[in-house]
Amino acid sequence: MRSVPSMRSPSRLSRPFPLPERAVAVPRLSTRETCQAQPASTTAMLAILQLAARIEPDSTAVLEWYRSTPIKTLDGQSAEQLVAGDRGAEVIDFLTAIHRQMLG
Repeated sequence: MRSVPSMRSPSRLSRPFPLPERAVAVPRLSTRETCQAQPASTTAMLAILQLAARIEPDSTAVLEWYRSTPIKTLDGQSAEQLVAGDRGAEVIDFLTAIHRQMLG
């Protein structure tokens, strides 16, 4: 029988966040400017989801948090709103601080 790693085990924290199929809608890109702007926000979103998965293992809860939970210390906006406003780095810093606190 396989042993299940604990929630805070290094092996669990190093695994990438498994996005459920169709969890993230990919927008249609119609202009060159949109194509150039998209990768930064997509990269930020994926980094945020991976960090959040280190804190909360339930992928459904992580996606719900990303989309709609206001982050009080970041102007009460959700992670999704912050990424859309080019503030993804602030969300990454926020989650990194929480993760460090968890690790002690």
